[in-house]
Amino acid sequence: MSEVERFETVVLRAGHNDRTNPFIKDELLRRLHKDMGQQACMGTFANLFINGEYKGYYNVTEHVKEESCQEWFNSDKPWDVMTMNGVRDGDSVSFDAMVNYARNHNLADPVYYAELCKKLDVVSFIDYLIIRLWPNDWDWPQNNWSAACERSETGQWKFFVWDAEGTFESSQLQLDRFSELTSGQRERLSLSRAEGQQGFRLLFADRVYEHFFNGGALTDENILKRFSELREEVKASFRR
Repeated sequence: MSEVERFETVVLRAGHNDRTNPFIKDELLRRLHKDMGQQACMGTFANLFINGEYKGYYNVTEHVKEESCQEWFNSDKPWDVMTMNGVRDGDSVSFDAMVNYARNHNLADPVYYAELCKKLDVVSFIDYLIIRLWPNDWDWPQNNWSAACERSETGQWKFFVWDAEGTFESSQLQLDRFSELTSGQRERLSLSRAEGQQGFRLLFADRVYEHFFNGGALTDENILKRFSELREEVKASFRR
């Protein structure tokens, strides 16, 4: 499903928190995120042999790295990449400036909100919130998030699904997690303070309607389609 033809790095994911599924939830969420019109790390399932010794099957996937972003967005410029662990590529200057601006300005004011939108891809951010809030991951938002921005005058921060293995837990699905995005310093997704901005709220509602209705990415039909595709890929990895 990836349009990328060359890879500087790939990750062999082993499904640490999703062993019984067997670990397709992360890949499923990333594929659904791409169906929403956003860029996502695409992967597949493959058996791994080292020196002829079978090591099991893995989810081989792209990684959120500068080189990946350059390929995804046809960019020849440097990129800054941030995760919950800090800087992965580049530096944090642009990201910190954006987060601090969101924290220190009243985003209900259209002037301040418009300024924020110059550095934040708001549609990308809203779709990211939807795909992460909907399946209620117990290991997010305090953990497992990635964001990247081209280092240019027109660069905007975009968020990416990564390590979504804690999703779809039956005991978690009815919990309201949205308040965790705005509480304290425990994570950097406090950008969702923009929820108080009317334009943000309307756009959020529009994106929910687009994805959950009329053949959208998060309708039952498309979810079952992607799930069935993954099931067949995993089954194929056992035919050896």
